Amino acid sequence: MNVSAGYESFLAARKAATTALSEQLRKLRKLQREHEVRFVWHTAEESVLQRLIDLKAQHYLRTSGVDPFAAHRWIKKLMRAAIETQTPQFAGVLSATYAGDMIIAAQFSLRSGSMIHNIFPTYDVRFSRYSPGGCHHLLVGQHAAAEGVTCIDHGKGGEEYKRVLANDGVELAEGAVDT
Repeated sequence: MNVSAGYESFLAARKAATTALSEQLRKLRKLQREHEVRFVWHTAEESVLQRLIDLKAQHYLRTSGVDPFAAHRWIKKLMRAAIETQTPQFAGVLSATYAGDMIIAAQFSLRSGSMIHNIFPTYDVRFSRYSPGGCHHLLVGQHAAAEGVTCIDHGKGGEEYKRVLANDGVELAEGAVDT
């Protein structure tokens, strides 16, 4: 998501390119009408980090049957260290979207200068009718400029939300060397 020209410019261009964005915006408005929605750009609160890990672990268990957070306890320690590091060159960013007092979507990202690299996005499946993950990504985009972020990298992969939000791209190569 390149939001360097501003969030409104980003929205206008993506609306012209895909009808799916208009549908996601409709869901965000519905969520805001039916719930008290609050967005937090970054927090270091342990309860928010734990909620993100719990939701993401549930997702991994549903989709692959493996919880990497349980298998590799160092992941949470690394995330915590990144969240506590806040420099212009590197920072961990833990953002959350609330409906009332409940976190319905969250994201752990790494920040380098004006770029955010999305690492662990997740959402509460009980709110699926609103596509809370998509709503969260839109709220991140909306708040990015105020935080000095111009690009949000959602990483490789062909997930639908990436296709809907992408207005820029970087070619990636991947491989292995066998010794």
